[in-house]
Amino acid sequence: MTLNEFNKMTLARKQDLIWEWGYYLTNCRYGNYNIVIFSIGDYFVEACMNISENKAERVKAVKLEELHNDYIAAISRDKPFMRPFLAKNRDITLKAA
Repeated sequence: MTLNEFNKMTLARKQDLIWEWGYYLTNCRYGNYNIVIFSIGDYFVEACMNISENKAERVKAVKLEELHNDYIAAISRDKPFMRPFLAKNRDITLKAA
């Protein structure tokens, strides 16, 4: 399944696919939202969770170059095996935490 095919699915179907195939990478909290990053195939999925309502409001597949640098740093810190892939594909240098 491609990134575009994933993004055209319903929110419920996207959540099912994350549950079945997603690999948790990291999360960041912004105000009342918890942004969770997963890897599925050759793209990443950003799930925006409303903390007070305890539900997903948005799930979107993104390319590596669309991920915010804060996520890249967190993934690099939390999942050291991803560093070579991230550095190679983002043209950045990642350091061990």
